[in-house]
Amino acid sequence: MKNILLVNAAYLLMFSFCYTQEMPHIDRDSSGISSLGLYTGNLAEVALFKNASVIFGPSVNETSMLNFYEFPLLFEFSHKRWQFYAGAQINRMLDQNSLEVGNRFGSNTFGLSIPFGVRYNVNKHIFLELMYVRNVTPNTINPVFEYMPQIKNEFKLGAGYKF
Repeated sequence: MKNILLVNAAYLLMFSFCYTQEMPHIDRDSSGISSLGLYTGNLAEVALFKNASVIFGPSVNETSMLNFYEFPLLFEFSHKRWQFYAGAQINRMLDQNSLEVGNRFGSNTFGLSIPFGVRYNVNKHIFLELMYVRNVTPNTINPVFEYMPQIKNEFKLGAGYKF
């Protein structure tokens, strides 16, 4: 019971082996943006019970076309070396850095998404993570020639280090 209130701060150098960010049109047209990228973050884990905790903290998600600042709040359940989590996440689009996407007319830069995933602890410090993030609210990207409300969906496979 002593460990219930301990905070496990983790610097998550979560680089992707395979990370995709897909932004299809809101009407599910598949002609939206799709690209590979990197993500990294600093997350804190606060134990609530022996096998349950809350994870929160900022992370940055970068692709060749769009960059996001994300702030997840996740509820996690642990079983042996496995951790299962789900929660909510606020997304803030930092910029649109591609002529293909454009940035002349502004955009709806905030969004809300639902992340869920699984983490495998290789040892006390190193873990592997598989996560899917589903946007609930669309980000509106206004390129030079076309108005594109899009949903951001992500698939992340990464590795991290805890201390």
